[in-house]
Amino acid sequence: PPAPPVPAATSAKAKAAATSAGKSAGKKKGSGILADSTTADGHTYDKAYKKWEKFDVDAALEDVDGEFDLDAAPNIAAPSPGPAMEEDEDEDEENTPVINGAKMSMTRTPATIVDEVVPKTRSASASRVPRPKPAAQSPADREAAERARGNEFFGAGEFAKAAKCYTACLGISNRSVAAFSNRAMCWIKLKEWRKAELDCTLALGVDPEHVKSLQRRATARNALGMHRAALSDLEAAVEAASEQGTGLKALNSDKRKTKELLKSAIRSAPKRRVPITAAMAPSFPVVAPPAPAP
Repeated sequence: PPAPPVPAATSAKAKAAATSAGKSAGKKKGSGILADSTTADGHTYDKAYKKWEKFDVDAALEDVDGEFDLDAAPNIAAPSPGPAMEEDEDEDEENTPVINGAKMSMTRTPATIVDEVVPKTRSASASRVPRPKPAAQSPADREAAERARGNEFFGAGEFAKAAKCYTACLGISNRSVAAFSNRAMCWIKLKEWRKAELDCTLALGVDPEHVKSLQRRATARNALGMHRAALSDLEAAVEAASEQGTGLKALNSDKRKTKELLKSAIRSAPKRRVPITAAMAPSFPVVAPPAPAP
């Protein structure tokens, strides 16, 4: 006789009990897999590792070469573009996704995906505006610029910095009379009398009638006690200035002061007596005149 039908509720309870029993058995088996197993094959990772050890790379490459034999492949000509292909291209252009206002390619790669997500911005180098390079200055222009800087420092009372600027001028042109004379004036302000006299002498070596160099050398020589040499420089400066018609008043004033300094130096000089003895005139033997000829 046929078996009586099992109620639906009873069959559902049986299935649930079987499922829970299977899970509990799996947990017990999984919890004891490392303790109960005696070989490394009991672990799934170890099984896969053993399979890679047995993998033959050369044989796999030969199989791939046999499948894709390029020499044996028939030459297939590319289909000529026809009206049907042109319609497909138009459909592809219509279906091309537009992201950030730009059409994206249908062939998506990691690089194109980044371009789709991140909008392209102009590089920093492209946004920079190249600055115009200053024109190369001539030596005369560079010398004039350094001399102007030196004049600014001299006007501000920074005589050492002004002297450095004039030295830079002489590095550009070693025959600049103005640079020698201006640096000599800096040395006078710094009370470097020997350096001032030397720079004035170098300037006069280029231009012997440079009035300012003669006047400044006279100032340096007066400070060194060389009043006669200073008076000689001032007389030459007065003569040169009389031809030019400028600066005579200041030169005459310096000349008068130098004469006073010279007189004062003579008066303050130590005096001592020097014995003077009269020397006898040497006597020469008198030679008799020769006798006349018979």
